[in-house]
Amino acid sequence: MLKITFECPDDILQTLSETPEQFAEQGRMLIAVKLFELGRLSSGQAARFAGMERVIFLDALKSYQVSPSISYQSVLRRTGKGYFQCQKSVVSMHSHGSISIMTTNDPIVSEVRTVRDKHAAQFGYNLKEIFRDIKKKQKTSGRKYVQYPSRAAVATTVTTSD
Repeated sequence: MLKITFECPDDILQTLSETPEQFAEQGRMLIAVKLFELGRLSSGQAARFAGMERVIFLDALKSYQVSPSISYQSVLRRTGKGYFQCQKSVVSMHSHGSISIMTTNDPIVSEVRTVRDKHAAQFGYNLKEIFRDIKKKQKTSGRKYVQYPSRAAVATTVTTSD
């Protein structure tokens, strides 16, 4: 493995109240996140660079306000393949490992996605906080919303034969 070193003034570590080891660890993670965000590394490569599992890396992205969804242009830069000829494409990498590609030239859809992403970013992409905010806005809006009764959970039994 290649080892890269660089100089850092002592007062920087004192200002950050970090040991050289902590600073190096955090620096490695920041570099991995930025290279992923720029589309220069895949999530797997960035995770390896940061020294962690891919799923943990993808989960950690929210604390850096980086979405695990990447633009088609970054995929195109990385792969050099251009078989999708469209202006707006987003490649979403899902936690279970699948990838979906959404393609549209619709300005309304683009605007909705932009608003959704800005809203999610306000809460660090934390789904519980996003949901809590939506419910709060719903209550204070003065509008009537349809509320269906909760359905009871159905118990199922699974049997296997040897």
